Amino acid sequence: MRAAMHHPRHRSRRAVAATCCMLLALVLAGCDWSEELGLSGDDADEADGTPPVAETRVPGLRLVASERSFDNSYDALVDAISIRTTVGIIAVDHRANAAGVTGSLRPTRVLIYDPVNRTAPLIAADPRAALDLPPAMLVYRDGADETGIAYNSAAYLAARHDLDDAEDGALEGLADEQQAIAEEAAAADVEDPDSAAGIGESEGIEQRESEAGFAATVNALTAAINDDADLGLIDRVDLQARANSTGRALDPAFLFFVSAPEDATALLRGAQTAGIDLPLRLLVTQAEDGTVAIHWNDPAFIAERHGITDRDDSVADLAERLEALADTAADATTAGAAGSEPL
Repeated sequence: MRAAMHHPRHRSRRAVAATCCMLLALVLAGCDWSEELGLSGDDADEADGTPPVAETRVPGLRLVASERSFDNSYDALVDAISIRTTVGIIAVDHRANAAGVTGSLRPTRVLIYDPVNRTAPLIAADPRAALDLPPAMLVYRDGADETGIAYNSAAYLAARHDLDDAEDGALEGLADEQQAIAEEAAAADVEDPDSAAGIGESEGIEQRESEAGFAATVNALTAAINDDADLGLIDRVDLQARANSTGRALDPAFLFFVSAPEDATALLRGAQTAGIDLPLRLLVTQAEDGTVAIHWNDPAFIAERHGITDRDDSVADLAERLEALADTAADATTAGAAGSEPL
């Protein structure tokens, strides 16, 4: 008997069919088929530089490995914050924001809350402290399925901002409260030392003085953010009004929380701990002498702090966007920007 002959066209059809079956199986299994086939590019998951929670060392960041799952840790964090204050709680789901962006992101969420009696005295001492206050609490799950809860330390705030004239006990009270919140959420003790080695005063803070009044600058910045299709205005907070509502004095200050899904996701995929510095913050202040200024965190500082070395394009893009926003607000020629009160 003659051996069966296989025409090359038949072999090609069978190869295509086999490939299609494999792709279908991967889709049904929820796999990243491009990674399985070795077709993934620079944004593939293996480029994620997030170290294990237990090995993470970020200047000024206190971190505890949770005994709970990610979801349970987050729920416990919400509870721990809510029993202390309901003021100014902003929840940011970085993973949800990454939807539709190249690559993927493991669960990463931030809760921003405002214990005004603790934050107002610190912002009064140095308005730029609002770039780190109200405080953020970060929850994330690393590549080993360990959950970390992190927050900026008191030493970090003291090193980066001029808090020498702050009300006695304000910084210590905030530090004690944040540690208690983190430990309750994690069901574990915070053991990292409260250190800010390598962080200097005003480090990583960019500033632009405005040629316009306070209200015009706030309105122009709001319009500029809304006009950028790649940005999203999560919230803006009248810090002076919030402080005054508790009987505390504070110079005019408006804080903006801004999302930049594509570039922010790139940074987060370089190191999830960058979520403590995201969403982006822009701050408009007016000093006693009437000087109006716009302040923001330099994306290059965020990248360096969290050890992100392979996201230069995203860092540069964010820096350019923030500078453009500040320039627009400082000029305040945007239609409708003028006015005696922020719109």
